Amino acid sequence: MNLRLAPVGVALVAGLAVPAGASAVPHWSAPAVVIPSPGPSTGPAATSVPQVGIGGGRSVLAAGSGNRALLARGSAANVFASPVAVADSGGAPVGTDTAVGGDGSVVVGWAAGGVGHVTVVAPSGAIVGTADLPGAGVNAIGVGLASDGSAVVAYRTKASASSYSLHVATAPAGSAAFVDAGTLESAAPTDSIDVAGGPGGAVAVAYRKLASKYRATVAVRAAGASAFEASQVLGGGDQDDQSPQVAFDADGTVVAAWGNPAGALWATRGVGATSFSAPAALGAGAAFSVDLESTPGGGTAVAVAGDGSVRAGVQPFASLAQAGPSFTSQFSGLAAVTTSPAGVTSAVWVNPTDGAVHAVDLGGADQVIGYGSKDTVTPVGVASSADRTVAVWTDQDGAVSAATRSESAVPASPGSLGPKPSGRDASAPKVKYVSVTKRLRVTTKTKTIKFKIKCSEACKYLLTGSLRTQLSSKARRSIAPLPPVTTTKVRSGVQTVTVKFGTLARRDLTKALKKHHGGQLFLVLEASDATGNGGRTRIQLTLQPKPVKHHR
Repeated sequence: MNLRLAPVGVALVAGLAVPAGASAVPHWSAPAVVIPSPGPSTGPAATSVPQVGIGGGRSVLAAGSGNRALLARGSAANVFASPVAVADSGGAPVGTDTAVGGDGSVVVGWAAGGVGHVTVVAPSGAIVGTADLPGAGVNAIGVGLASDGSAVVAYRTKASASSYSLHVATAPAGSAAFVDAGTLESAAPTDSIDVAGGPGGAVAVAYRKLASKYRATVAVRAAGASAFEASQVLGGGDQDDQSPQVAFDADGTVVAAWGNPAGALWATRGVGATSFSAPAALGAGAAFSVDLESTPGGGTAVAVAGDGSVRAGVQPFASLAQAGPSFTSQFSGLAAVTTSPAGVTSAVWVNPTDGAVHAVDLGGADQVIGYGSKDTVTPVGVASSADRTVAVWTDQDGAVSAATRSESAVPASPGSLGPKPSGRDASAPKVKYVSVTKRLRVTTKTKTIKFKIKCSEACKYLLTGSLRTQLSSKARRSIAPLPPVTTTKVRSGVQTVTVKFGTLARRDLTKALKKHHGGQLFLVLEASDATGNGGRTRIQLTLQPKPVKHHR
């Protein structure tokens, strides 16, 4: 769903003037970078899916950026305050999911380094508190808000290779005091969590559950109930289900939708019912990305990406209309959908062939409003209110941009949409040995050796290898493995590699040195850049006995 935000210490945007030249007719603004890239050496993968909501008269945008979760609030004129960090993992990249209340309150679920947390932000922008979620191996998390303002978080833990659980916790409105609300799954692996709140405090959690294939599954806590009912598996077929989503109609009907290479499906659970209807086809064609959102009119809207197009529609989904042009690519793209109080349903998506961000009104115009990434999947989000529609996306450098359609927005000019992206980086980094010599002097006390390398672009590396020694020309050659050396962050410039001799290597080297022999290091250096392109080179170093100093 679209209301997915990163936690934030929020700066308020108040009294923002309408820019000169704004028109009384709603127009899309030029895009503005709201959350900067976490750094040139990290790449787009270090930015989590951006999410946007509108509450308390402000646009609320959030995303994990590097090791921080950032949030920014803006006006209908697409003017945003500087983003503020509401969470900092201290090192590990942060993934986020967010829900925005009508009063501007924000609930952010975030995970980093296998640990889950929830941060609650008041409408004023003050951080109410952060709850640490119990359990290890958290790497899937979803949050939502019930109609009474209470917060709900669903998260997966992986205690070991074969020990999985899907937990739910809740907190009263305006509080970060989360308490256990049950375990939805205690064995099967789960992911792709989506949480929705409905009338009367009802809550539904959609996720994928692994059986023979990944299956769309939904658990419901009915209005007035204190606990979640047993989950119901909705999906099936010969292929894995994709991106399950859940939403509520105004009367309390639960609507679920999910993708599948054989075609998207949807099902409903009426008020008072205890199970979902049989799945029905959600249009025709393969579906790899689905977004489902409640509409102000009391129903739901959906956007589906697959088979080289994006399709969208509103309940009862008898047919879906194509939103924007078709394309041919190995990437299906991601789509987001929203419906304004005036009844205009808009889909936003990025064409993977050229990176153009399309905003398409059903039955109306298709407008390019900016540029994301080319030859890859670009995350997007969209939300609307009575006075604006806000679209957000990640660009090829990992920065998050926003564009707003409103009466107070200055219309974008043809040259104000930002730079068109270049193609996806598919070239491997070239790495070379840059130390002065490949002949190194060692003694029986040598435990490590160091040398320098340099990549043609920022890179990280993995070094493996062995030490080979031979005590005489007739003796058998001895081969001792070396502990691998690895880095986790891409770096530019000259890097120093430290090779440590393990127990076996030190033993063999000591024997060789006592016979006035040395040894040879046979190393394999694998370097990779920020986009995962990898290169490899072999390095051979000669170890020679260090000359003994004779004292007169």
